[in-house]
Amino acid sequence: MDTATRTALRTNVQSLEFAREEPPGTARTVRFNVYSARRLAGPPDRIQLRLYANDVTPEFEPNDGSIDAAYKSQISYYPQGRVEGGAWHAGGYRIPSAAKVKVHSAEGSPYVSGTSPGLNAKGSDGKVINGSNGKPADYFAGRTIVFTQHRKLYDPNATPPGPRAGSGDKLLSIIIHELAHAFGTPHKCGNFDFLVPRTKTCCMNYYNTWVTAPDHALIAGFDNIMGFELCGRHIGSIRRTHLEDNPALGWK
Repeated sequence: MDTATRTALRTNVQSLEFAREEPPGTARTVRFNVYSARRLAGPPDRIQLRLYANDVTPEFEPNDGSIDAAYKSQISYYPQGRVEGGAWHAGGYRIPSAAKVKVHSAEGSPYVSGTSPGLNAKGSDGKVINGSNGKPADYFAGRTIVFTQHRKLYDPNATPPGPRAGSGDKLLSIIIHELAHAFGTPHKCGNFDFLVPRTKTCCMNYYNTWVTAPDHALIAGFDNIMGFELCGRHIGSIRRTHLEDNPALGWK
């Protein structure tokens, strides 16, 4: 491994994309963002890349608008296992040890996004409420920002500048996704949308989110079909949410 390659791997890797087949003969890909990179003692010359898990939150409930409450049922999926309720379970994406991997640089980020800016809140004792990490809790429900001129949807170099062809449905999906966050719901539920027959997944997922089975195993073959409708659980949660219960908004 030459110096330039080693430096690039340590400073400019955004994600790894694993290739696998399930069922046999059907190519599937799984992408994980890279958390950190470090050089291991050698020879041979090696770089260790630590990965963020791909999270899914299938059993969320209406809540007080905090990150802690919204993601209480979050499951973290890794190439060969998952962490659920603090326990490790074998399986995950079932990536074989000899899988082919494609390396993506930071410049190749595929995501278009928005944000729900968090607020801190004080309890009845006047002290800031802390979250499970011991730091001030982040209450995100009730506010949202959508970035509609992302380079993947908007072409600033066109004459005149404007949306790229075919960006309408994608933009609609993003707007609904971010508005659902404004009601305190998490993303990546791993569900189909509410329509029948089941042809699209809930727009609160990401494009690479796999559908989850009732036992929380991942089902291959249902990524990259995200639509612009919500699943029944997201719709029900929005209907049952009371934003005035968010103590950071001060509506009571």
